[in-house]
Amino acid sequence: MKIPSMDDRFDLKIDDITVRLKPLDHLQKTEIEGCYEQKGGKILPLADKQLYLLIKYMIDDISGFYNYDDTPYVVEKVNGFLSEKCINEILNINIQNKLLSALYSCKTSLPPQKIFDFFTYEELEGAEIIYSGKAMETVEEKKQ
Repeated sequence: MKIPSMDDRFDLKIDDITVRLKPLDHLQKTEIEGCYEQKGGKILPLADKQLYLLIKYMIDDISGFYNYDDTPYVVEKVNGFLSEKCINEILNINIQNKLLSALYSCKTSLPPQKIFDFFTYEELEGAEIIYSGKAMETVEEKKQ
């Protein structure tokens, strides 16, 4: 059985984009899992907040997106994590549901055994995850 180092990175390919993921540490998982609220006697997950934190903590880099001036989209980081601006931009992309599903599939461990569609619970089509090395190269540098 292989165990991922906190320095390992995994490339999640969804359609034409590549998202470089990093494993969550225990405190990050605990913070994400603690996003619940009580309504009408039921305890419900705060999926929007969980997704926000998954994007913040798991995404290390992203490629395949372009700004409206046709320049490649570059992630912005603050203290090693995606900036609030960058997270909000990612939340506005047209593959948000596929990305959400993939991140939820990867939240417990990287790489996951399967990537599931969060809405249908079937395997997510067009998504794959592969080991990409240690935390030294950006997605674009790896392509060269």
